[in-house]
Amino acid sequence: MKKLYISSTTLLFHLSENQDFGRVVENLVINSSKARFFWRRGTSEVDCILLNEGTTIPFQSKYKNDIKKKELKGLIKFLKEFSVKKGYVITKESDEEVMVDEHQIIFLPLWKWLLQFDKIATENTVQNRVDF
Repeated sequence: MKKLYISSTTLLFHLSENQDFGRVVENLVINSSKARFFWRRGTSEVDCILLNEGTTIPFQSKYKNDIKKKELKGLIKFLKEFSVKKGYVITKESDEEVMVDEHQIIFLPLWKWLLQFDKIATENTVQNRVDF
């Protein structure tokens, strides 16, 4: 199954009858990262998989503050299955790091992620190499 993302978030607002800001943020995260992949296995999913110089960086877009562990099951499953040490969750305001079964999950507010994305992509180049 494929996903479709529109390059203009403004156009997305105009095309959508239902103004779902979470979906707009996911679209923004995908487009600004230039990620070309997502991952789905059964009901588990990761919104964005960035491959950068052989490094795998998974991102989950959850534009809210109260994020339950069950909402991260796709990200956690991906981290375990591919032995990736670190994953990111783009949030509304949450800014913290947690460890889940020896995997680091970094929660970053959207504004901070947009400002630091280039740094995030380069600092992960050596740490998360994965062969699919």
